Amino acid sequence: MNDHDDAEVLSFSERFHRFCRTPLETLFHKFRNGAIYFGVGGIMIYMANVALEPSIMQELVMLGGLILGSIGFFIAMTAQLRMILTRVYNFFFE
Repeated sequence: MNDHDDAEVLSFSERFHRFCRTPLETLFHKFRNGAIYFGVGGIMIYMANVALEPSIMQELVMLGGLILGSIGFFIAMTAQLRMILTRVYNFFFE
């Protein structure tokens, strides 16, 4: 027996409707967290460039900042796109 037998099967339109019914407050919190991660990553890169002498440690700190900033940027942009889709959906269908 599959694990999917008990799962509710939804059509694309039903899944999209649920996707767009997410409260904007929840999406804004995700956007805010992504922006914070992005900012901290940028600060890490700046501080590594200013405070550390050229070394492998500086490169590793900058790599960590770049990874954190990239993840934060991705989270913030996906949350922003989801907020836009939700607002457009609510404008036309609510």
